[in-house]
Amino acid sequence: MRIDAQTIKGFLAQHSRHVTHTAVAHTRYKTFERSDQGMQRIVELAKQDCRHFRNCLNKRLYSKRSSRKPLVYQPLLLATLEGSLVTTDRDLTLHYNFAIGNLPEGMTDSELMRNFRASWVDQAGQELAAYVKTLIPSNRSRTSCQGHG
Repeated sequence: MRIDAQTIKGFLAQHSRHVTHTAVAHTRYKTFERSDQGMQRIVELAKQDCRHFRNCLNKRLYSKRSSRKPLVYQPLLLATLEGSLVTTDRDLTLHYNFAIGNLPEGMTDSELMRNFRASWVDQAGQELAAYVKTLIPSNRSRTSCQGHG
């Protein structure tokens, strides 16, 4: 199957009703003056670190349930990696944009931010620059996607 802009747009539209927060999280990988081979290497490292972050966040939010029933007890986490095409900016790092949903019932925005940062910085060893933005106010109910693969 060929993935094109329409495929991605359809996928995001399918899951958008479950997204309650967005986040930007910078990696520790600088892109300045990287060769193509060097860029490929740090992109792969960033992907590995993101997988580790996701596992850590799952366990922080849902404890052991995230391992026992991963299709039910894990947050919706859609990730895009940006920054791999620019090598002329000294300050630019690879960074992820996340769309987040399916959070535990009653979780506050500050609890999410604390868990997100602890997973991203302390456990995955990434940059402290991580920002979470609420799309749906805390007092409104969130649409759960639990049980949907």
